[in-house]
Amino acid sequence: MTTQTTTMTLNVGPDGSPNPSYNPPDLTVTEANTTVSYQLAGAPGWIFVSGSIAPINGEFSLPSISADGTMLSFLDLDTPAAINTFEMSAVLRSPGGVDYPTDPQIINRPG
Repeated sequence: MTTQTTTMTLNVGPDGSPNPSYNPPDLTVTEANTTVSYQLAGAPGWIFVSGSIAPINGEFSLPSISADGTMLSFLDLDTPAAINTFEMSAVLRSPGGVDYPTDPQIINRPG
């Protein structure tokens, strides 16, 4: 089993909304049963409150969130018959309790 982690760095704008950047920008999975994780950085007090993958087709497990809310993880089966690109939606909560959606991309078996 392989693990791939993306760091999601939050730059919070003057209006309080997050502007996430991802390192690496897109997550590319090339092995079956890969654990995919998003780790928050750069904005103390922000947490993940939910996550989902689209389209829903059994390719991914339900996301889990770490006890401190700073990591969102799920299992990617990456079957050869799977479509190539998926959209992951995560909801972040600010220290003030306001929720914001984000939408990083996951690519399975590119090209």
